[in-house]
Amino acid sequence: MYAEHVFILFAILLIAGLGIHAWKNGVVGMLWGIIGAVGGILGGVALYHLLIAGLGLGFGVKLALAFLGGLVIYLVVRAVAKALLMSLFEPDGPLSFFADGFGGFLVSLVPSLLTVAVLTAGLRIGGTLVDLRRFELFSTPGRDFLAKNYPERPLAARWRDGVEELPYVRDGLDIVEPIGRPAERNLVGLLILCKKPGIKRHFAEDPVTQPIFESSAFQDLLANEEIQDLNQKGERLALLRHPEVRSAALDKSLRPYLLDLELAKRVDEFLLSPGWQKLLESYQRDPEDKVEAP
Repeated sequence: MYAEHVFILFAILLIAGLGIHAWKNGVVGMLWGIIGAVGGILGGVALYHLLIAGLGLGFGVKLALAFLGGLVIYLVVRAVAKALLMSLFEPDGPLSFFADGFGGFLVSLVPSLLTVAVLTAGLRIGGTLVDLRRFELFSTPGRDFLAKNYPERPLAARWRDGVEELPYVRDGLDIVEPIGRPAERNLVGLLILCKKPGIKRHFAEDPVTQPIFESSAFQDLLANEEIQDLNQKGERLALLRHPEVRSAALDKSLRPYLLDLELAKRVDEFLLSPGWQKLLESYQRDPEDKVEAP
């Protein structure tokens, strides 16, 4: 089993485990717990955007208020859901067949698949951010890595790729999870890598990425002062959500190249290539030698 597929195995075991639990112990408790949790999360987010975000308070205080509001909503929704579900799934209720056994197993697929979907969306966001963080390491001035201490790609990013390899999964995630979309994350990744001249020069000449660099949409991003300010500050999440980045990701002349680009793979191939490694070795071996710094 490849490391990229560990999350998929976990999802399968989760669905099977919840199904077996519902078969043996009933599905009602699982349902009201998940309904309450979803209500609390959605309620907390709604409270933050509708009421709390406009208050003149610190960001941490706002988050704490949203969390407390979501907790109260969770308790209320859970209590209401419990009373309703108990009446529906009781022995004489209209849904008694689905309370446990095979019927309970079938019903458990709904919350278990919903849980997997939420975890998958979170994994894609997390995998994208750690991938971009790794690119930040590569593009930091004075931070160069020989093969012996080259940072491995984070597991979250590899798990994300393994999930997105499944049929229709990436397209489905693009609809419900906008932060980690491939076009935007590849754009931001290239913007980050451009902070180191040697890496920027390579990808500007690489046949795979050269069309991206030559596009007017990408050049506009490089010239955008707000984008570059966020880039210099390491505001990766803000870059992913920036309207100009999203607009460039939709550019018809640019988008096909972005969607097909396996950026992490190409970065590793370049930074571990004999030519780049030889340059680093000679630069570190003789600091007084006039070798162009990467």
